[in-house]
Amino acid sequence: MQFLSFLMAFIASLGLYSQTFMVVDVNPQADTVLIEDYNGFQYEFYGVEDYVPGDLVSAIMWDAGTPEVIDDAVLYTRFDRMDRTFWVNTESYGWTEYGLLPNVPLYPKQ
Repeated sequence: MQFLSFLMAFIASLGLYSQTFMVVDVNPQADTVLIEDYNGFQYEFYGVEDYVPGDLVSAIMWDAGTPEVIDDAVLYTRFDRMDRTFWVNTESYGWTEYGLLPNVPLYPKQ
């Protein structure tokens, strides 16, 4: 248990953290993927592969040694899942009640 605490403290001292994002746009010509977190911050990374809008992406982020989020950098990404129930607060994104993609609900309609 001590080792795990040490390891977590070491990772934090490097300014690394994990974050989950939703793919909001894919540009095959530029080979870029635009992702957005639940606070609305957007980042881009190279490597379109088979990403589509609505996919979830797990990322390792670097805080660039500053408290501001806008200068953080994406170091590593990995496909997480295609699960549009992850974000349920559609109003903060300006999405419709049917979600980010046409006819694909973000959550079961009550």
